[in-house]
Amino acid sequence: MTMPLTMKGIMIRKTVMPYWNSALLCSVFFFWYCISSVFGQQDVLDLEIEVTVSSAHGFTRQGSLRVLQSGEYWSIKWDQEKSTTQHWGYQGIDIIGLETLPLEEDGEKVGEHHRAFILPAPIIFEADELIQCAWLAYCSKAYFKSLEQYPHPLDVPWRGPNLIVGTSYDSSDMDFNHDHFLPERINWKWDSNRRAELKQLLPFFTKIRISPREERWNGAIVGKYEALEWKKIDETTFLPLEFHISRKYTPNSANKPGRSLSEITGTLRNARWRRLNASESFIPAYPSNARLRINDYRFSDNTYFKLNNFYYVENLSAWPDRQHPVVMQALVRTKQFYDQQYRQPPKVHIPFFGRVEINNFLLFAVFVAIMGFLMLYWKAWEKSRNT
Repeated sequence: MTMPLTMKGIMIRKTVMPYWNSALLCSVFFFWYCISSVFGQQDVLDLEIEVTVSSAHGFTRQGSLRVLQSGEYWSIKWDQEKSTTQHWGYQGIDIIGLETLPLEEDGEKVGEHHRAFILPAPIIFEADELIQCAWLAYCSKAYFKSLEQYPHPLDVPWRGPNLIVGTSYDSSDMDFNHDHFLPERINWKWDSNRRAELKQLLPFFTKIRISPREERWNGAIVGKYEALEWKKIDETTFLPLEFHISRKYTPNSANKPGRSLSEITGTLRNARWRRLNASESFIPAYPSNARLRINDYRFSDNTYFKLNNFYYVENLSAWPDRQHPVVMQALVRTKQFYDQQYRQPPKVHIPFFGRVEINNFLLFAVFVAIMGFLMLYWKAWEKSRNT
């Protein structure tokens, strides 16, 4: 049996209790909202970077990039002319890239279409060289931290005529900030062994021709990166105020430096700390109601079918992980196609002739037949001349 509540001798009805419960619940919800609003946000560096590429042939490209960086997470967005946008980001699993291009009819925009890329962390490639250079200068922390345990070959941040240049460097060719894990100096050297390794790794998708003369280029510097000046953002954060990348032609020998091919300069225009809302993300948002072509590079290793990449066109609701059924089906389908397309036919040998191949035997037979015909023709001509 419950007793009625009293306050200063006045009995309080039981119908008042629900109002007390409502007040208690409102207090709990308000406290939860405050906690979620605080812990649901994080501090990020919001950077504005201007990158300029000057070619030796007089061609110049320039882009203003927006970079978000927090720890090892990063996001790079480049809004170009004509409603073209490139957005790349990393949030702890894979690197996601999304290019948005306008669809035009009679010079007017009627829609847009997308191209997507999924790369294995921590190195970015396949992106525009302006984005790759900005990543190297400001967002490569995860890569340089991983060097302590797992060495990853970092190729030059541009794509050559053969898609992959094939470079290497050792500890004497690279300096990076041990406190912030950002590069200060890198010298890329020509490495023919690296190119041969890449040709074995990517046999179907890259056109890499290995010539004997490339061995004399080994050790020649084909690219340089240098952080020219560092800016103090706060007591614990330093970023390169300006960086410079020099791209060289392939020299005739290791002792002769190559001529300048292009110069890439990046400048930090603005840097500020701000709060990243819980609704924001470093990786691009998956386009809604879009049938998207995704180029997947996550299986580009020497143990998984020796594939460079494959693609699938689907209308999904989120970026697929490696075990997604769509990814697995596309991977198996691509492997079967290339197994049939590039399977080497077995050599046919004639047992009587040992290891003489059948095509050589046929060539020999044709040669004998031609010689026999000429002998018969010559004998007939001699006989007609004598008569």
